[in-house]
Amino acid sequence: MEQKKRMHTPFYWKMFGFRRYKNAAGEQWLTHGSKPHRYLVRQVKGPGMPRWAKWTVTGVILLGIGTAGYQIGMNMLADRLMKELSEKVISKEEIEELRRDPAIMALLESELKEGNKGVLPVEAGHSTEAQGGITPDRSRSRDAEEAGSGGVRPVVADGVEATGTGKDGPKDNKSATAEPAASKKELTLLTKEEALQLLLKRFSIGELRGFMAMAEGGISDEEKETVKSSLKSKLSAEEYEALKLLALMEISK
Repeated sequence: MEQKKRMHTPFYWKMFGFRRYKNAAGEQWLTHGSKPHRYLVRQVKGPGMPRWAKWTVTGVILLGIGTAGYQIGMNMLADRLMKELSEKVISKEEIEELRRDPAIMALLESELKEGNKGVLPVEAGHSTEAQGGITPDRSRSRDAEEAGSGGVRPVVADGVEATGTGKDGPKDNKSATAEPAASKKELTLLTKEEALQLLLKRFSIGELRGFMAMAEGGISDEEKETVKSSLKSKLSAEEYEALKLLALMEISK
């Protein structure tokens, strides 16, 4: 009588009534039903992959699939969220106000052309573009030359000019640098993914889905104000401004 040894059978084979065996010759068999029918699986010529290695490979594959699925889901959520914010929540008046600022438009134009992202300090009401055919770097060097020849000193701190001129030199640099740079602001550009991460730190996923559900079938003025007040209450002024800049960039694409 043939000697056979019962082996580990995967659960998905057990679901269909199969059991796995191995005989003395190293052949593996599947049996099925109350009156077993034998099905030769394969001839074992050497040791197979250890079980821990199989579980490791399976885990890595599942982890990769899960990570890819998560990234795809987050990208879709970011696209949808920014679409609703730019089209239905942030008002046209706010967008037009941003468009009237030449510094913002210069920064967005650079972003759309080059795909750069970052922080650019600019002076309020001044364009970042070259004026009169002189680039900012060249204008600074010209100011420095004028300062060396007794002309007006260049800007020394955050848009504040030194108080002294010519041979007398600066009268009080400390008082000049201590003045608040009210005319200077910082423009921060975010990607959609960064904006989503920022909102997820301030709101739950349920709250964000609620905002998007409000905006889906058309949003009333009252609902729009509710969403905007929620955003302003949990975001700083700079963060809310960054969201508006991103909305303007999405509309401009």
